[in-house]
Amino acid sequence: GSVLGVNLGIDGIQEFSVVTTNYSAEYGRTSGAFVNAITKSGTNALHGSAYGFFRNAALDAKPFFQLPGEAPAPFSRDQFGASAGYRLQKDKTFIFGDYEGVRQSLSNPNENIVLSANAKKGILADTTLPALSSCPAGTTLFVPGQSNVCVNNLVVPYLQFYPTPTVSTGDTGIYNVLGQSTTSENYWTAKFDHTFSEKDTLSSSYFFDFAPYVTTDSLDYTTIGTITHRQMFSLQETHVFSPTFTNTAHLGWSRVWAADQTPLTAIRSEE
Repeated sequence: GSVLGVNLGIDGIQEFSVVTTNYSAEYGRTSGAFVNAITKSGTNALHGSAYGFFRNAALDAKPFFQLPGEAPAPFSRDQFGASAGYRLQKDKTFIFGDYEGVRQSLSNPNENIVLSANAKKGILADTTLPALSSCPAGTTLFVPGQSNVCVNNLVVPYLQFYPTPTVSTGDTGIYNVLGQSTTSENYWTAKFDHTFSEKDTLSSSYFFDFAPYVTTDSLDYTTIGTITHRQMFSLQETHVFSPTFTNTAHLGWSRVWAADQTPLTAIRSEE
């Protein structure tokens, strides 16, 4: 499947079967079920279809982790496609093509545990720790007379990356932020069929799937990209030697490329 966890191009399927037990030798040494799908072919008459699905944010429910009083996180999804098949040479050569696209924009509420505003200043909630007036070399005392811990100077530059929590409890708090993810997927299928004679046929099929997915990290500091790029080509020649002897030759090529959780751009470097 794609980055959305779905398989597109269903409108290009003519028929399918599911094999669960008692596999024949052609399925190899794999356990579990096999799903066989046959792509549609063109015909002498022009046949095609088109469809579209649209979902907007007007009726979206509020995500569980979103704070009360906030508007529901927007979610929009467009899914559309078309397919068509026709002849190149009557009763001889046929072609079929199918396309399906998805455009999705989804808001992602994220709940993070971060340091409280006081903890970032070295003021911990533990009342047994006395307030300090000075710190040794290599450390920082943020608020003399209030801070009860000294912060290592190597740590100080990174404290700015902890946002101020929405709700604080002790030394930590909850920081809620609404991230955004977008997906733009394009899936193509093409099939070519040719009949040389009543005993000799040739068919080939190809599919192309490209799906970039961009989202934000949990603190909404950077965008992260995930991409899947899949291609497959198959060629099949069938020859009937006699009513009791038929030979089918297959040739296949498949390529899958993916990049997972790749940092793309910085949204903001500090609060």
